[in-house]
Amino acid sequence: MVASTTDQPRQITLALEVAGQPVAPPLSCVVEPAGAIEQTILLPQGCGLEAGQRIRWVLRDAVTGEVLVEQDAVSQVDLW
Repeated sequence: MVASTTDQPRQITLALEVAGQPVAPPLSCVVEPAGAIEQTILLPQGCGLEAGQRIRWVLRDAVTGEVLVEQDAVSQVDLW
């Protein structure tokens, strides 16, 4: 039996981009097929991201480079 890639752990990268350019280095991790993960992403000070700016989250397979999911959003500033 040959297992599909969906029933094996997968190495992924999550990138935050503005106009196709990364805002910070992509986050890399391994996800389980049926598992959900939650990550906090801290952006470097001076990354140029402003409130109300259009951003795009891009989830890729780290091995193949295949784009798995893209999600557009609007930046919100959260200072804490």
